[in-house]
Amino acid sequence: MIKLTQCKSVILAAALTAMVAFYPCKYSYADTNIAVADTTRIMETSLAYKDIVKQLEKKYEGYRESIQKSEAQLKKKYQEVEAQKSALSKEAFEAKNEELAKDAAELQRRSYNERNILEKAHADSVQKLGDKVLDIIQSKAKSMSYNLILDKNSSSYVDEKLDITASVLEDLDKALPTVQVDFEAARKGAESAAAAANDSTKDDTKGGKNTTSVDKKSDKSKDKK
Repeated sequence: MIKLTQCKSVILAAALTAMVAFYPCKYSYADTNIAVADTTRIMETSLAYKDIVKQLEKKYEGYRESIQKSEAQLKKKYQEVEAQKSALSKEAFEAKNEELAKDAAELQRRSYNERNILEKAHADSVQKLGDKVLDIIQSKAKSMSYNLILDKNSSSYVDEKLDITASVLEDLDKALPTVQVDFEAARKGAESAAAAANDSTKDDTKGGKNTTSVDKKSDKSKDKK
């Protein structure tokens, strides 16, 4: 226990980044109960996080194998078209190459989208885990009458007697041993984000065209003068 004179408050840190909640109160206490928790260690060593990583790795392997298979098929098609070059007219050869270029662009788009899905799935799952860590720290603050719980990683010095990391981790593993990664929700989220980005790009392009049109009219007006 460390003696401080300050407003009773609880600072709860959770997740890999600074997820902190602050609760001011009406009273001051000469004796303030303080604890620290290593939220990075709690997150990364928890059973739930290991389960999340396992699910993501499995999905990644499936994506990787699918992409590699498609790449091999595309490479084979390129080789077949190249072998037919002498027998094809210039127009036919160019047409086949254009078609293959479209296939290559589609494969690249697919690879990019699948990577975005994995990143979104990871972020959503870690958020769920982080929320649970926050709940457990809040509950522990109330049950143990802590007024201040700090993230150990943001403290320059910590008395190990104040460290409740192991206790929080134990409670987390009991309360949330697994987190089901929702890849379908992540896919929809990634697609929505991509669609919004495309719409924004189209709007910017239209704006650029309109500006160019106005500039041309202005130039013509100047020329007449």
